Amino acid sequence: MIERRLEEVELLRKVYGSLEHGPNVEWIMFKEFRLPSGWNRQTTELLIVIPPGYPTTPPDNFYVAPGLILASGSEPANFSRGISLQGKQ
Repeated sequence: MIERRLEEVELLRKVYGSLEHGPNVEWIMFKEFRLPSGWNRQTTELLIVIPPGYPTTPPDNFYVAPGLILASGSEPANFSRGISLQGKQ
């Protein structure tokens, strides 16, 4: 199963560039994930936690660097504060 995750990491790296992952690919951190217009920055760190049952159980949340808001100054819907990016807050 780890082999499949590592293959998928390499495919993601080709598309999204610099990224890190946990020793068992239990998380993936995109270092400079490009954002569409409408945000207060062009890129952000993006963390995706891979659940133990992956690929049968897909990831269901993602986490971004603190301070990411809409360009209008408001927070996006379904937003939560206080999540650290693997201790990189």
